[in-house]
Amino acid sequence: MVKSTGDGALAVFDGPARAVRCAGAITERVRTLGIEARAGVHTGEVELRGEDVGGIAVHIGARVAGAADAGQVSCPGPWSIWSSVPGSVSRRRAPTS
Repeated sequence: MVKSTGDGALAVFDGPARAVRCAGAITERVRTLGIEARAGVHTGEVELRGEDVGGIAVHIGARVAGAADAGQVSCPGPWSIWSSVPGSVSRRRAPTS
């Protein structure tokens, strides 16, 4: 985890599969506590800024998370990230719009 963002968190991973699995595990785990979390996963290069990260990939990731519904892990594009995670497509919620 890079940092806490108030009611959220920013994390970086060495691949999209780990990011999707982590986001799914977190949303499933907090659901057992009666909390509906949402997550966004985006791939791209980040700029290292000391102990922090930034750049367009971080901004897009924040927008992707903001577009997710409660209990949903959102990724841009229908197959860009999901197709690289075996078994994840069947667990993905269909877009509501």
